[in-house]
Amino acid sequence: MTLVLGQTLGVSLPSSYLPLTSTSPALTLVSSSGGYPTGQPLTALFRAVGTGSLDLSTVSDDPCFHTTPPCARPVLQWTVHVNVVPASPAGDVNLTQAANRTTVNLVIGQTLGVSLPANYRPFTSVNPALALVWTTGGYPTGQPLRVLFRAVGGASFDLYTQTDMACNHDPTPCPGPYQPWTVRINTLYPPPSR
Repeated sequence: MTLVLGQTLGVSLPSSYLPLTSTSPALTLVSSSGGYPTGQPLTALFRAVGTGSLDLSTVSDDPCFHTTPPCARPVLQWTVHVNVVPASPAGDVNLTQAANRTTVNLVIGQTLGVSLPANYRPFTSVNPALALVWTTGGYPTGQPLRVLFRAVGGASFDLYTQTDMACNHDPTPCPGPYQPWTVRINTLYPPPSR
């Protein structure tokens, strides 16, 4: 899962799981209770405090594992991979909804940050000259769409997405209009150095 810097992550697991800890500086433990051997459900709250990637994991435990001989009950493992990304796409060039129908020139190596409202779909098809660095939110997550790209090749193309809403996917779709968002992107090779 992807968290934006500053967001919290809540975990609720059965009482048989060992308490969770984070060894990554990107995620700090805010609170924790329960879990083995308390007999209470395990709950933990983490806050994203730095960017990076990590695995949160725990395993189940049981009193019979600590007897002689130990029981043959299976050990259950729970793991979630977490990516923590910046709160806003701090690119060399940053675009918002107001940039619709404009043109942007990027030099290869530059980054492009896009910040759009939560009802915009995530970008699904992008020219290979623009590499996706990270993305979070967008329809249907209920979170603002935040994306960071890097220019990696020379090309000229449209970066496109559109709004969406749940009723558009009903058996009888609602007549809500889609709002397109298109920006013409020119990715250019840097001028030769003299």
